[in-house]
Amino acid sequence: RNHLTQRTLKIAAHIYLYLCNKHIVSKYISEKHYPDGKKEITFPDQTIKNLFTDGQEESIFPDGTIVRIQRDGSKTIEFNNGQRELHTSQFKRREYPDGTVKTVYMNGQQETKYVSGRVRVKDKDGNIIMDTKL
Repeated sequence: RNHLTQRTLKIAAHIYLYLCNKHIVSKYISEKHYPDGKKEITFPDQTIKNLFTDGQEESIFPDGTIVRIQRDGSKTIEFNNGQRELHTSQFKRREYPDGTVKTVYMNGQQETKYVSGRVRVKDKDGNIIMDTKL
């Protein structure tokens, strides 16, 4: 990283600009350091990454998607279409705006819960092992 500039804002945050040579076009990465220890990094594509002192991270993408990573490694993704996803060491779960929830467990088993109350479970190969059609 090449430190190009450093300046202090009224809120006592420090801004560092880094030069990135990529595909012949030079772009800048901006890094702000706040008094509470938080760091905010803005990338050339306008993605913003917040690093908190407690180990949590938050990335805000230009399309509105927000990714939050907790200290335990779990990840929450909020998509701009209203869908939400949770990743843990045991499963990945997607919640849809209509209330449907699909969970994929680490052993490959899939469970889908529909708003109607229907529950469908598939094994790792995609075979339906339970379906409570209402």
